[in-house]
Amino acid sequence: MYPKSITATNKSSEECKDTKMFTKPKSLIEQLMAMAIGEEEEIKRRVFKTTSIRVAVTNLRKRGYDFIVTEKGILDGCRVTRIR
Repeated sequence: MYPKSITATNKSSEECKDTKMFTKPKSLIEQLMAMAIGEEEEIKRRVFKTTSIRVAVTNLRKRGYDFIVTEKGILDGCRVTRIR
């Protein structure tokens, strides 16, 4: 459905394997809740808008989950890291 995206980073190939990417639209809250603590995922803007991700993270914080959402260094999406 969506082509696999390629990101240009200064990371080594080993570090890039740690970063997952969303490729199919699924329930955003379910995807975020399924992340392991310390896991990092890159979400492209065409899959979920950044504002939708931030709203979902805010709602999950009320349930006791904690995430960091950043757009720094990513041209067409954001990176989500689960803290707790």
